[in-house]
Amino acid sequence: MENSNFTLFIDWTLRIIQIISFIGVILKISFNNNGYSDNVKIKKIRLEDLDSLNKNYSFIQNFDDIKGDISKEYYVLYPENVDIINLDFIEIKYGKNAKEIEVVRETNKFIKNHSCIIITTILPEGAPHLRIRWKTSNGEIGEHTFHYNGFNGNSDMLAYRYKYTILKKSSILRPNFYANKCFYYEKKFIKSTCLYGLSRIVARRLWQED
Repeated sequence: MENSNFTLFIDWTLRIIQIISFIGVILKISFNNNGYSDNVKIKKIRLEDLDSLNKNYSFIQNFDDIKGDISKEYYVLYPENVDIINLDFIEIKYGKNAKEIEVVRETNKFIKNHSCIIITTILPEGAPHLRIRWKTSNGEIGEHTFHYNGFNGNSDMLAYRYKYTILKKSSILRPNFYANKCFYYEKKFIKSTCLYGLSRIVARRLWQED
């Protein structure tokens, strides 16, 4: 009888650990899934160097933010070892108390690796008016606002802070199964050793019940 009670206690303890570990994983992915990536870059380019892009990129697209003959600046946006599956060009307007209002002007659905898009715009010294937001084939969401850099004048973007799409979050939660009936959540996303250990315990407990 005592042995049965002890087994029941262990069983319920492991079930509680399972629930806690799943909640912990969900919270960690939901609130701590940001990082920095360099798989999308934006670089300023001179007008006379635009033709040289044909040597490096198989397909070149264009977006003209500014019309007319006024002084323009040229930027090339390109992915590295990833595809951009959605790119929004957003006009920033300002309401009461300088509150930003975003208006999507144009959407580009696909920019493959080894291709690029030339963005023609100006960088105002005041409030910015152009923002872009993209999604990569890796599930990252990033954005960049074109604004004047009064510190050193450098307006390139060599890395960006990303967050994950909902689809990517769900794929992180989905366990990887192996032939020996053991699974684990991808360790690179569960950086807490304690949390990772709990998920492994839960995995073994679930499969040992077969």
